[in-house]
Amino acid sequence: MGDKVRSGDLAMAAFEEWLPGKIAAGRYRGWFVENADGHVIAGGGVWLMDAVPQFPGDTSYRAHVMNVYTEPGYRRCGLARFVMQTILAWCDEQGIKTITLNASDKGRPLYEALGFLPTNDMRLILP
Repeated sequence: MGDKVRSGDLAMAAFEEWLPGKIAAGRYRGWFVENADGHVIAGGGVWLMDAVPQFPGDTSYRAHVMNVYTEPGYRRCGLARFVMQTILAWCDEQGIKTITLNASDKGRPLYEALGFLPTNDMRLILP
């Protein structure tokens, strides 16, 4: 468990260092849902990645959905779906047609219901 916690801490530290530059450059955008008390209870974000256009009219960006999360006490109420629909509408308004994400097992049914298809992406992390 200790290695997993340290790995998560390192990933969070790297993300916190990376994020401000992306926000400042207009390459990361986030959405939040607040409860009546003003506490954030759900949210998600999009990282605009450089991409080769894949068809006429496509942009040179691909949207990668990240950080979709709902506080445990508010799950199964449609908040993640609302956040995702908001993100997808924003991407459409921006002319971004290619949208990717990494789905957890619990999130996969929502993303499939929204039309996301599984892909065969592979990953190699060099030492």
